[in-house]
Amino acid sequence: MRQRGYLLRTCLLLAIQILQTASFSFGSLSFWGAHRRSKKTLAMTSQEIDMHNSTLIHPPLFDLDSSLSFSLDTVQDESRRVAFERLVATISSLGGEIVSDTIALEKEGQHVVHVNSLVFQVTGSDPILLVVPNTDKVSTTRVEELLADERITDVRLAPADIVEEVCGFPPGSVPPLGHSPTSMRTIVDEQLLNVDTLWGGGGHPGLSSLIKTETLLKLEHVETADIATRSTDAVNSDSINVNYSFMQRERPPKPFFPVAPPPWAMAEKCCTNKNTPNPLKPIPVTIIGRITGVRQMAKRLVFADLAPAHHLLDSEDDRPWRSGLDGKEMSVQLIAGKTLCEALGDTAGPAALRHLKRGQLILVEGKTNVGNRDSLRNWVDKQSLDIVVFSYKVLEEGMTTVEVSPSNIQSNTELRRLQLAASVPPPLSPRPKPPSPESKRRSSSYLSLNDVFPASDDSPTVTVVDSIDSVYEFATKISHLLLSLTTGDTANGEANYASEGIAVPGLDKVGLIGMDCEWRPSFLAASPAEPQPIMLLQISVHPIKRVYIFDTQALFRPLLNPSETMTELECAASQTLVDVFSSQRLIKVGFQLGADLRRLASSYPHIPAFRLFEAVVEVSSLAKKAMQLNKERNLKYHTASLARVTEFLLGKTVDKAQQVSDWAIRPLSEEQIEYAALDAAVSPLLLEKSLQMANAGIITANASRSSSFLQVGRFEDDTMYNGAVISWRFFLLDTNEPAAIRKLKAKRIVGDPYVVTQRWDTGGKPPMKPSVPSRQGEGPYTDVFGVFRMPSKLVRITSGKDPATLVDHLVGHRTGRSKEKCVDSLLTGEAALPNGAKVELHQRSGYVEFADGVALFVNMPDKSYKRGYPNEWLDDGKYMTWYLRKSDWNDGASYLAQKLIQSNQKESESPSVTVLFVRMPKGIFLCCGRCRAIVNKTEVPQDETVEGVHKTGDWGLVQVRLQLLDREKLQSSDEFVSMVKEWPDGRGTVKSSVDGNELLTKDDSDKPAKNAIAEAVLSGNIVGGLSLAVEQASIPPEKRSIKAGLLTLRQQLANDASENAAKALHALLQVDGDS
Repeated sequence: MRQRGYLLRTCLLLAIQILQTASFSFGSLSFWGAHRRSKKTLAMTSQEIDMHNSTLIHPPLFDLDSSLSFSLDTVQDESRRVAFERLVATISSLGGEIVSDTIALEKEGQHVVHVNSLVFQVTGSDPILLVVPNTDKVSTTRVEELLADERITDVRLAPADIVEEVCGFPPGSVPPLGHSPTSMRTIVDEQLLNVDTLWGGGGHPGLSSLIKTETLLKLEHVETADIATRSTDAVNSDSINVNYSFMQRERPPKPFFPVAPPPWAMAEKCCTNKNTPNPLKPIPVTIIGRITGVRQMAKRLVFADLAPAHHLLDSEDDRPWRSGLDGKEMSVQLIAGKTLCEALGDTAGPAALRHLKRGQLILVEGKTNVGNRDSLRNWVDKQSLDIVVFSYKVLEEGMTTVEVSPSNIQSNTELRRLQLAASVPPPLSPRPKPPSPESKRRSSSYLSLNDVFPASDDSPTVTVVDSIDSVYEFATKISHLLLSLTTGDTANGEANYASEGIAVPGLDKVGLIGMDCEWRPSFLAASPAEPQPIMLLQISVHPIKRVYIFDTQALFRPLLNPSETMTELECAASQTLVDVFSSQRLIKVGFQLGADLRRLASSYPHIPAFRLFEAVVEVSSLAKKAMQLNKERNLKYHTASLARVTEFLLGKTVDKAQQVSDWAIRPLSEEQIEYAALDAAVSPLLLEKSLQMANAGIITANASRSSSFLQVGRFEDDTMYNGAVISWRFFLLDTNEPAAIRKLKAKRIVGDPYVVTQRWDTGGKPPMKPSVPSRQGEGPYTDVFGVFRMPSKLVRITSGKDPATLVDHLVGHRTGRSKEKCVDSLLTGEAALPNGAKVELHQRSGYVEFADGVALFVNMPDKSYKRGYPNEWLDDGKYMTWYLRKSDWNDGASYLAQKLIQSNQKESESPSVTVLFVRMPKGIFLCCGRCRAIVNKTEVPQDETVEGVHKTGDWGLVQVRLQLLDREKLQSSDEFVSMVKEWPDGRGTVKSSVDGNELLTKDDSDKPAKNAIAEAVLSGNIVGGLSLAVEQASIPPEKRSIKAGLLTLRQQLANDASENAAKALHALLQVDGDS
């Protein structure tokens, strides 16, 4: 029976292999990616067929070193298929057979001679076929003498590119008969008359034909003659077995690797010159082969040598493949590491790496690593091609020999029958090694469902909920549980609220519900963009020791519009789940449960039950707290996965092999059901263990609180466990506005909708529901924390106040460490915001722009770190240098620049106020009162060296000098005085003050001329000011123009620090409409 099982499996593999040959062109080594099949069906194509050359268990009927491989995509490939079918039919009708080279080799001693069938061109006639022993050569002289009577004088070997056109078969596979489209004139060397059977080409590389000599000679178009040049003495009947012994037959040629490796010259060029761009692109590969060596390079990196399936493990041949470029021998190395782990996950990925063993026959999907220069060097130096592994499937665990009789497949009809009977292999997915004696001994270290819930004779432990009846059964159990918890009657009934041997305070007041979800792994999808909704929802009702597996694929319709009307089954299931999810007496426990709940809401947008989840506990968080209290080490490692948490707390780990199985297939396997149930059932047990380990419990009542109360901790208000029990709420955005998505922190999980997530402490007041910002994302809105946000540009800080005295109560005082604290201090007094509202700020910006002012925030540089653009105090604290982006300044014409320039000017049409907040490194902001920009602006180039610091950027900066208007009040602030002393006079470009109002710079020798320019503009003589500016800038007469003059005038005024220059620039900008 065991041999029959092996035989059946081998035949199926062979049939699958031959079936897929109908979709691949052997004649071309071009990549099949343009016609690549989806992973869902895994229809095998050229890579799989070419590497399928010898992938069957040895010895197969067909050695398949080059395998049957025909594609129906081209006329040429169709003709090959027709030619091969005709050959099979012809040979079968004559009593011959098509076999592999391996079978032909086994015919030794039966007077079987290997022959070459060679196509020759002759002048004045059609091509002819000459059949000679493979150890001899054709004598063209003898052939010409034979054909002299037919006036044929020139006989030559046909070029390889026309052989197939003439006979229907590619060079190297030409049979002695059965040619297409018509039979050819065939001349057989006369020394073969004494041979019983001829071994010739089989119409396809790797296949051979066996035909009786006398049968061949009976054909009308076949004749005999002496046409061979002897390589040894004359051959007679007594020496046939010696000269044509199969011992002289070389081993079948090595199979071609299905994907052409990179051109050697190009690879060498890329390796030797790192500045040379690498034009090579990775090529996807699907291949079957035998692992001949495994090297563990790191925890998540394995190198493996891949050979054809027939390759012997003990073979010393380290280059078992042939290159499709030049036919040279080559080797293939698999790289299984980061790519495989990312595709399978943190748990299944490393497990798949560990499962790679020497001797395994595997189906691999990956890509060539030609983009990596180290891999290219490997190819240049060692002729070894690196393949990065996406996924793999183990077909056989070791080298197994299976007897296959040639009678199993004797004809083309039988091949077709097996093709129809064969099924397509399942999608790629790593699977664990079958249990060995050693693994059986280790299996006791894996946790099982019986370890959590001992099997009961009266009722099953696991129930699959996939119909209305099973939904009602679950609803009944939950109703009884909630009733007992509400009435406090927990002593009776079937409920047992704590696991055996575990005493945790408060467990009799609540019910623990373990939860987990499963969905189809992404590598099984047809494309990375294919959405993968939740396929299973597991709910473990811990008090009654039972797990309910909700088959969401059967109960709900995925990825519908939120407004879709529910079916009767969906309504019943949703209402039942609402009773569970919205109850604060049922604590939902899971590992990384928040992500599962978010995916659940995204998978079924029209199901209300998946919008709100009360009393959710993350078991990894509580386990980490318990470890901290017990001073355990490596907390991050022990809580990185469910398997590790389980191993630490329970002494057994969870076998995660089924995690990457196909959860969309129905019916589910027993292994899948066991795994799914255990993943949900173990979480409440881990919670109990964590609480017991920390001497903590569940607190369900507090007389000081009027609302319902639920807390986890060692005592009431245990701050270490703040946020341990939380509630989740999900919303789906009905807009794709980028600003709304960013501000509400929405994420796309499954399909197209964006999901907004809210969370809060269970028992507390839920936050306001989020709202979408109006005005195309720039208006007010409610954020995910329930806070009403007003964009700063819509807020007025001078509302009902005198700008001159706006910050009198803040000058010289600390206002807080954050910008929010500083802004809140500006908005005190008369309400500038709705009650409970907050101003929306850009946290990384150096300013907050209001409707009628600006708040500037300056971080003084740390002296231990030299900055290219440091903020500095100048002239004993009267001025400060401040930088902002050139685009924000816009030569003083932007709204922000106008607010800074016109700040605190009563005569301005739109008065505004600028308030400065400064802090020392890692300090608290100090309010330095009102200020204004005096427009002594210096541009900082995009790429320059400042004080030895090279700065590179894609935007420039401008330096604006700020004049402090409340400096006299600041003199009484010790903190301000101390801050200014950190930057003494002479540190910047300013030496000293002249009269307390004007700023004297090193290059201010032309100050009278600048004042004259400003006075001319203010008096209305713009032309005169323009002339003065052009003269001062020394612009050549040929380059002077009105446009150049206006630009120069603006620059001269912007570089002048005087108050007149600021007024003149403002007046000029109002007159110049183009600004």
